[in-house]
Amino acid sequence: MIDVSPDATRPRLVWLAVARSPYNDFLFQQLAQRYRLTVVFQQRAVATHPWQLGGASYPVLHVREDRRAVWQAVRAADATVMSGWNDPAYLALMPLLRRPRAFWTDTPDTRWRRGAPRELARRALVRAVFAHFDELWSTGRPGRETLEAMGSSPDKTRELPFFLDLER
Repeated sequence: MIDVSPDATRPRLVWLAVARSPYNDFLFQQLAQRYRLTVVFQQRAVATHPWQLGGASYPVLHVREDRRAVWQAVRAADATVMSGWNDPAYLALMPLLRRPRAFWTDTPDTRWRRGAPRELARRALVRAVFAHFDELWSTGRPGRETLEAMGSSPDKTRELPFFLDLER
């Protein structure tokens, strides 16, 4: 089991995510070795991805069930990463996020067609979210290119590798 005990020499990292998944579990297990990691999830499960996962080997909170603990973790963090920005609870937490702040997403789907008013509102929200973060991360080159096409500054945009446990 990974040591996630409090250790004053390791920075506190809070990662706000959508839901647990096998590939994110591997990433979080690795991060928990270097940081005092707390992962906050929007949902316990996603109907389209019914993963069968055991207990997490890192501290987990749920944004709607553990509000006070989430707020305290975010306020105490040395750094924060957010994915799933379209959740109102996460948007409400954005002003509290500690620097450095990063936003992470897989390749955004830009093929959705919306009516003009909804598309304009979405673009304004995306610009505001992008402006709030110090760095914007996406998985792979297609993700980085899509973020830049959506208005992310190339200076702030980072391309992350795919996280897979090749030993599983």
